Amino acid sequence: MYFDVDDESDSDEEAEEVEVVVCRDGRRRLDLTPLEIKKRALSIFVPVQDFSPERSAYAPIAAYEIAIKNDSLFDMVIEFTSLGSTFRFTSRLAQSTKELTGMACYSGCNRCKVSSFLRVMCASNLQMLSDVLSDCWAFSLALDGATHQSTSYLDIRVRFWAGDNIHNFHLLALPTNERHTGQSMFDMIVKVLDVICPGWRDSLIGVVTDGARNMTGRHVGLLTFLDNATRPNFIRVWCGAHELDLIMADVYDNLLKEDFYSNLVSLISYLRRQQNLIADMKTTCPKVALTRWLSMIKVMSWFKKHRIAVLAYLDEKLPPCRPSAAWWVLMMAVHSFAQEASLSELQAMTEATASSGGLISTGEFAAPLFSVE
Repeated sequence: MYFDVDDESDSDEEAEEVEVVVCRDGRRRLDLTPLEIKKRALSIFVPVQDFSPERSAYAPIAAYEIAIKNDSLFDMVIEFTSLGSTFRFTSRLAQSTKELTGMACYSGCNRCKVSSFLRVMCASNLQMLSDVLSDCWAFSLALDGATHQSTSYLDIRVRFWAGDNIHNFHLLALPTNERHTGQSMFDMIVKVLDVICPGWRDSLIGVVTDGARNMTGRHVGLLTFLDNATRPNFIRVWCGAHELDLIMADVYDNLLKEDFYSNLVSLISYLRRQQNLIADMKTTCPKVALTRWLSMIKVMSWFKKHRIAVLAYLDEKLPPCRPSAAWWVLMMAVHSFAQEASLSELQAMTEATASSGGLISTGEFAAPLFSVE
């Protein structure tokens, strides 16, 4: 879930009135300092502090109170967003629902309120996840990099055994604004785990990552820092999907020479411009990315399925990018090999799941909120 700075305005009109800055990509953002953004975002969370007469001072913050005045609107916002609706679209759906049903309880919804409601749900889920991890004797992490709207993130998933099942939950996606070094990523993870599970140094037994140098480096890799911070016998796992991806990429580099790939790109570009062919076939040739072998499988599967129609069209138009018969033979052979590798990967994952003695459960918490008024 991605929270935008623009969603902190109380209404669409306020977003127009507040001073904004224009980014290089053309998007407008509220001209707020990071401290002001944080203050606006967390204003719904009210700290609970007990006054100590003996010390004539307040005790440390023990909890936070959240007042939900309109539970019907809250439930609707959570439901719409869980279906993939954006913050702005959710607010407009709520307004349309109010106008169609005439129910006043669905009025007054804007992007700021949607953002606040979803922060409450995220906080509740994190609290429940913290409670579960505190009761688990061990858990592991799965780490991977991702990019969203030109911002890099460190994606964290947590895996643990509870209730006769292996659970696999998404924890957080941390923006990596600094250098992507093992030390900087370790510092971010420590800040998260110190809050979610204060005893994580005794409970974290392993981490799954890709084979990137900043992850697996012997001296300054992220896994090295985590290994030194936890108990002995720390388990390092190199993600099998990433290993297979590297192997298949190497196969493509050695087998599919530059001529094959250049011909493939030219053919795809030509076919994607043929609107009459697309209309007749009711399908468009997918794009290809050499760095991801699954993309190559998708493209080759499309050519295999529609090869008769494509060949007939090429024989009729005779474009310069029309490949030779040897090119088609090589394409079919590589497609068969890649399909076999993909099936082997799925079979290995299934066998690993079965040998674990339980089912792997993925998703999000669906339990009711705690301590929400």
